[in-house]
Amino acid sequence: MSEYKSKPVPKPLLKLKEKLEQFRKNRSGKKHLPDALWKKAAKLANEISIDLVSKHLRLNYYDLKKWIVKIENIHGGTTDFLELNNVTGSHSELSTLEFENKLGEKLRVGISPGDQGTFIKLIENFMSRSR
Repeated sequence: MSEYKSKPVPKPLLKLKEKLEQFRKNRSGKKHLPDALWKKAAKLANEISIDLVSKHLRLNYYDLKKWIVKIENIHGGTTDFLELNNVTGSHSELSTLEFENKLGEKLRVGISPGDQGTFIKLIENFMSRSR
């Protein structure tokens, strides 16, 4: 049995599911889901889990993830600050860092002590892709 079926479903998710089912039942043709419902779903997914919300509401996981990013950008949910402590060691030693942007893309970088400037430019570019 999958995990989302074994746990009790939060009441706000059940309420939103009811609204979505009502919308789907009453819509004519291929009318798109209203932004207000997407925003509510994205807010819930941010609080609960994208997987749980997308499955219960029968929404596309990746579309829901994009709405979460939109909402976070509107409400200032991003961070533009990254602190790196000095990388020490010999030039042959690599420190490995892994980053994930808001789109879920991952970047793993090996950095040696003399590469901080290049590294910072690379990370700035990568993280800006999620905006």
